[in-house]
Amino acid sequence: GPSISTVLDEREREGFDLQQAANQTRETVVRTRTGQTIPVSLSGSPESMARQNAVARQYGLAFVRTSAELRRLAARGELVRLDGNADYEVVEEVSSRMARPEVKGFLEGFAAGYRKGCGERLVVTSLTRPRNRQPPNAHPLSVHPAGIAMDLRVSRRASCRRWLENTLLAMERKELLDVTREQSPPHYHVALFPDAYRVRVEEHEAEVQPVLALPAPAVAGVER
Repeated sequence: GPSISTVLDEREREGFDLQQAANQTRETVVRTRTGQTIPVSLSGSPESMARQNAVARQYGLAFVRTSAELRRLAARGELVRLDGNADYEVVEEVSSRMARPEVKGFLEGFAAGYRKGCGERLVVTSLTRPRNRQPPNAHPLSVHPAGIAMDLRVSRRASCRRWLENTLLAMERKELLDVTREQSPPHYHVALFPDAYRVRVEEHEAEVQPVLALPAPAVAGVER
């Protein structure tokens, strides 16, 4: 995945600092490219869930219903496996280590920045979940079945929480993702917007040296 600075706006990249991210404001209101005014915060809302679901459907992503469907998408390359690396780990309890290729690219780049910024590995606690394996408290509009959502463990270190929260909110302001801090159980729910993320990476890949390249597009063989 690309470095964090790669996917930020040019003006933000010039002054972006991994350490200073921990001291920035955590809530604001922004106007989208279509003129819509939306709150940017960690609190979440019904509107936030509806937006995530609408983005997934706009991109034509399949909402996986069963483990068999998940395996078929994986066989076609629409979902890829995430095994972790030196910068992040996927906990053993995660039943499916699969996600969209863009999610893998994002996690690899974001985790590298996180480890550099606060000195510990990022921990992923959930990825793609088929609808028939969603927990009882899952939101009906959850995009975990669409493969664009990831849950991240809340660090015990305040400096790491600040870095993660403020960096994700900076990306939310750029309409690259939507982030919510959940309480039961405690975690960060992140829904990546694949097309917006890929476009931002492609726009800046020649200007900023990426940490890792985005995964190659699949060869067509064709909670929250």
